[in-house]
Amino acid sequence: MEEEKNVKKLSATQIRTNERKARVKELILQKMSIEDIAKDLELTPNTIVNYIQRLLTDNASLDVTYIKESVEGYNDIARAFEKLGSEKIGPIYAEFGGNVEYADISLVKVLMLAK
Repeated sequence: MEEEKNVKKLSATQIRTNERKARVKELILQKMSIEDIAKDLELTPNTIVNYIQRLLTDNASLDVTYIKESVEGYNDIARAFEKLGSEKIGPIYAEFGGNVEYADISLVKVLMLAK
């Protein structure tokens, strides 16, 4: 009886989040693009980036190399993060004079977690 009281019940939101996170991981393992993953789950690409961040936090060894290769200017954006720090996206955006999408900067920030 005591053990049953200590088991936390997940909310519907937590269950849905866990299911989506598992699906994102499955699609990453299939090497699908961010856009295709977003379409599959009927979510925005930015939301998929957030799920990737959660997955990388849980498992930094998740292979996201193919995603890095799909981001135009990945190395330049990564160097800007190394130069300016990785806390905020605004300075990186300003460094490129607004010529790089916020979504790409966010994605690079998340992908830098995966070494």
